[in-house]
Amino acid sequence: MQIRSMITVIMAFALISVGMTAEAVDNSLVLYFTFDEDQGDAVTDLSSHHNDGIMKGDLDQVEGIFGSALLFDGTTTSVEVPPSANLSITDAITLEMNR
Repeated sequence: MQIRSMITVIMAFALISVGMTAEAVDNSLVLYFTFDEDQGDAVTDLSSHHNDGIMKGDLDQVEGIFGSALLFDGTTTSVEVPPSANLSITDAITLEMNR
């Protein structure tokens, strides 16, 4: 019975953890887009810096690995982010894209 209770607590913690935003996970992020946008041209930055972007060009929303995604054509589509002091990166940078 004790093992069953422990498993229940671990599963509840895991479910709560999955729902956390990037802000709760890593405060060192300066920009975090999920590209799960479902209305308008705004792209919400989930980092604590709120560097929201605007879609440029004819971006298509497609099914992604996790939820939806934006399909960039490689030439005329982009997400434009206004200048911000926290985006003036002078040291190392890590960029992650899931495929």
